[in-house]
Amino acid sequence: MDRIERGQWPEVVFVGDLSRAALSRAATEGRAIRLGPGIYSGRPSAKPEDVVRRNWAQIIDHELPGAIITDRSARLAVPANGLLTVVHSRKRPLELPGLTILPRLGVGHLPGDSPMSSVWVASQSRALLENLRGLTSVTSPAARSRPGSRTS
Repeated sequence: MDRIERGQWPEVVFVGDLSRAALSRAATEGRAIRLGPGIYSGRPSAKPEDVVRRNWAQIIDHELPGAIITDRSARLAVPANGLLTVVHSRKRPLELPGLTILPRLGVGHLPGDSPMSSVWVASQSRALLENLRGLTSVTSPAARSRPGSRTS
């Protein structure tokens, strides 16, 4: 990225665009801010939450390629209340300023799902069914007593 080396930083920069050491040094010197693991912004004066809000799609495209936006998040295909639920093999949530991306296991993209770069948005029927599945596991007494359930 020649423009980074000339001091013209993009709003979001990933390790790989530049070395981890160079990005860490830029953050230490105040030329960039760290948004998350391997994710930086070249706009150190901007609020990190605002940067993430404007660039969440680019971030998920880079960090969770092939993810399917699902459950309640699929309804509008945008984060809601600071959360975005996706089907992806990643094991842990991706915590960013103002946004938590919650990956969970599930089926890959299906007919009816809509592509959005390397990420997919679940079809309305799939999103509704998967959302019901999630509500059942959270609200049923049996689910609350199971080890590994969302509420334990």
